Amino acid sequence: MAKLKVSKVCRVRKVKCLESWQCGLRTMTVTSGEKVELDCLGEVMEAMGYFSWRVLWRYAHGIITSDDTLFAHWKAPQLDKVILDPVREEDAGTYRCMVQDAKYRRVKRVYWGIRVLPTEVLNLDYEGTLTKWESTPNEQNQQNQTVSYRQDQWMILYMVLIPPSLAGAVAGLILGLCWAVRRRQQGGVVV
Repeated sequence: MAKLKVSKVCRVRKVKCLESWQCGLRTMTVTSGEKVELDCLGEVMEAMGYFSWRVLWRYAHGIITSDDTLFAHWKAPQLDKVILDPVREEDAGTYRCMVQDAKYRRVKRVYWGIRVLPTEVLNLDYEGTLTKWESTPNEQNQQNQTVSYRQDQWMILYMVLIPPSLAGAVAGLILGLCWAVRRRQQGGVVV
């Protein structure tokens, strides 16, 4: 590998390649009383270095959205990050951070959707979930085979019972019509 030369005009710098400035919507569910930290500049500074940045925060109270018309200006105590410690139910909503460079060009925009639940509401069945995730592929395959076997049984049952039933109904209808026509020809009254 050739050694890179640095001139007075150009600088070599390692940056992460971002597909676009729009970073998407990140969601998190937390319980009341936890600490939540939303770091807006961390990734940008890691990728592009320490430069002059302009950070704008907006907040959509109580909803998780990326619709920009629903956001109001929000003054963050620290520009680069929001720390909610302790987080309260009233803090739920979407926080939007926009980073611009010194020439006001948009570098990054990210949304954080925060759901805040009361402490007594959150009950994750950790043991049950852990058991499901820890089951071996062989056990999962056996479960799938059992379901498949039951489906096959029902399919066979339908194939065996439905066609003869339909044939019997059609035959009964034809015999009933023949009987009615014959009765009418003999002069009898058909009701």
